[in-house]
Amino acid sequence: MDEFDLPPAFPAEPDLPAVPSFSPEPVYWPSDPAIQRQLAEPATKGAWLLAREVMETLLLTALIFFAVNFFLPRFKIHGQSMDNTYHEGQFIAVSRVPYFWGSPQRGDVVVLVPPSSTIANTWERLIGKAAETDYIKRIIGMPGETIEIRDGQVLINGQVLENEPYIKEPMFSGGTLAPLTLKDDEVFVMGDNRNNSSDSRSFGALKIERLVGKVMFVYWPFNQLSFGHHYHSYTLP
Repeated sequence: MDEFDLPPAFPAEPDLPAVPSFSPEPVYWPSDPAIQRQLAEPATKGAWLLAREVMETLLLTALIFFAVNFFLPRFKIHGQSMDNTYHEGQFIAVSRVPYFWGSPQRGDVVVLVPPSSTIANTWERLIGKAAETDYIKRIIGMPGETIEIRDGQVLINGQVLENEPYIKEPMFSGGTLAPLTLKDDEVFVMGDNRNNSSDSRSFGALKIERLVGKVMFVYWPFNQLSFGHHYHSYTLP
């Protein structure tokens, strides 16, 4: 009798982990107060988050608006008193910061409130209220100096102020001024177009507190964008 090889025995099946029993969650009907609260809660949270984001955006926008108006107010130039440096119709940005911690310098181009006009209060400056009476001029005389104009020349403490490359033309209008000594809180301002400028020759010395700020740049028209135009390289013997 032939001998046959017996087939190998099948291995024992491994132990399988126990399958957890299924217990369905309780069913809630839409009328159930618990499910109504759950459905309403996400909508309430979303509306509150949206409202908060809108309020934060508006607050940030207002803060930026007020900060820009206070520290960097903008003005439109009227008249020709600063030709050929600045021109009528240009929009300029002015910085208050330089005079918060520093003092004006000879040659600074500034926006000022003339003695005949009322200084705008802080709130008016914050909201950017237009000040049509504000002037743009250049500081020529410093506190404590004696200013005189003789034969169309500016004299400071008896010495001719030389090297003024920014003036439009030699001065023949208002080319005479008796000696004027400035107080410790006063400056003397003039326009670069001295034959067509209402400045300290007519309204006298200017209190430093009437300086709105230092002109930083022209921002409109865009093709006339320019910075500075201050001048500090004077020659005084």
